[in-house]
Amino acid sequence: MLSLFKINLAVWRHLMFLLVTGFLLGVGWASLTPSLAGLPSLLLIAAGFICLAGLMRWQKVWPYLLVAAFLIGSALGVGQVESLLVKLDTTKWMASGGSAGFVGLIVAEPDERDQNIRLVVEPKGEQFKILVQVPPQSKVHYGDTVLVKGTLRRPVNFIADGGKEFDYVSYLKVRGIVYEVAFATVVKLESGGGSALKAKLYAVKNTFTKTLNQLIAEPASSLMAGLILGEHRGLGQKLEENFRRTGLSHIVVLSGYNMMIIAESIMLWFGTILSFGASLALGAVTIILFAMMVGGGPTVARASIMALAALLARATGRQYEAGVALFLAGALMVVVNPLVLVYDVGFQLSFLATLGLIYLAPLLEDKLSFIPKTLGWREVCVTTVAAQLAVLPWLLYVIGEVSLVSLLANVLVLPVIPPVMLFGLVTGLAGLVFYPTAYLFAWLVSLWLRYILLVVNLLAAIPGALLNGIAINLVLVVIIYLGYGLAIYFWTPSKLKTSSLFTIH
Repeated sequence: MLSLFKINLAVWRHLMFLLVTGFLLGVGWASLTPSLAGLPSLLLIAAGFICLAGLMRWQKVWPYLLVAAFLIGSALGVGQVESLLVKLDTTKWMASGGSAGFVGLIVAEPDERDQNIRLVVEPKGEQFKILVQVPPQSKVHYGDTVLVKGTLRRPVNFIADGGKEFDYVSYLKVRGIVYEVAFATVVKLESGGGSALKAKLYAVKNTFTKTLNQLIAEPASSLMAGLILGEHRGLGQKLEENFRRTGLSHIVVLSGYNMMIIAESIMLWFGTILSFGASLALGAVTIILFAMMVGGGPTVARASIMALAALLARATGRQYEAGVALFLAGALMVVVNPLVLVYDVGFQLSFLATLGLIYLAPLLEDKLSFIPKTLGWREVCVTTVAAQLAVLPWLLYVIGEVSLVSLLANVLVLPVIPPVMLFGLVTGLAGLVFYPTAYLFAWLVSLWLRYILLVVNLLAAIPGALLNGIAINLVLVVIIYLGYGLAIYFWTPSKLKTSSLFTIH
């Protein structure tokens, strides 16, 4: 028994690593397999016997504990998925007449579209959600209790613009949504439900957006709302398509890559007047404020955690610690919602992009040393290329498209994002406090917004700017990522230190 207490720190790290790895593999296994009821108990029993066998060996207990840790992690992963799927089971609810109409709570901010408003409604007494589409003139808000009438239907997958089938069913299931109701009628029964903090945050965001709309002309106003709040509904189909063709969709969607690039750029801008610690703190605060501004939903939480994990690379100056932090952050998100591991493409791309910023950026900085550092051009190029290389294989596999002008578009646009966001935020706040002073800031930020729109529209008009319908085999994807791993292992000068992008100055 004494040997149990002699296990050194390295073994405890291995124990934690195998526990987390087993958990993630268990989640993946259970997500892809219809039913594994009873398996968690069997795995835990096996882990118990292995622990007993190890204790009988006295001096060689730790190898047994490593195997047991892996089995325990796998059991927890499978059990986590199984328990979530039980919550999403609608069999009893449907049998009780849920299809005729139901009373539920609006648990997310209404998504206003041109043709309808999309509501996420949680039926009373249930833990799953239903996506409800109502006419655009419907006056409903987050926290309202409503009576919904309409025909329930199961979501179906569809072919996306890239030519690949989009797993819409799994996309909704990750968010706890198992049914849709199109052309529904809703009657508001009462208001004031849900989280008071969320309601206040949504109200602040809506007021801020309205202020921007009054001060800045469209489509620049919608672009500004997209940059700061991730709201891009007013951009229109054509402009959204142009952002997709130029590989700039990430700047109007709150992704971990987007938030990290913004925080990184802000630190570069203020790094000349602030200490490293102060600029690092400013970047972290920026990420947190963004998350609060947009309401802190699951997508925002994912993006924030990924961005903060990448920031940790700067704080530690070591790839190992940053990589471990990212690994644990991803595991934490899987604990909260295990379905994100297999079915949430946004989670997967955010994770890969952050890995690229941590591990690929050091290799690229030397290769791109010919790019001047003026206005942070080199840093923007390095982080952009690193993140895009990291996500490209998986992006081709799941979506099947790639923008050939993406690198140029990002290099031309990303350096102006920090001042645009800074002055856009000041414009909105000034409009709330003292309206006349906001016009000066609005005029200045409008110039930058017009520049971004000009770049997007010009590059999107280039023939062949976007290649879609690309089919790539999963085996090839694995080979590419193995190649990345070998390059990182053999070509990084020091395996524990990153480039000047992440080292402590």
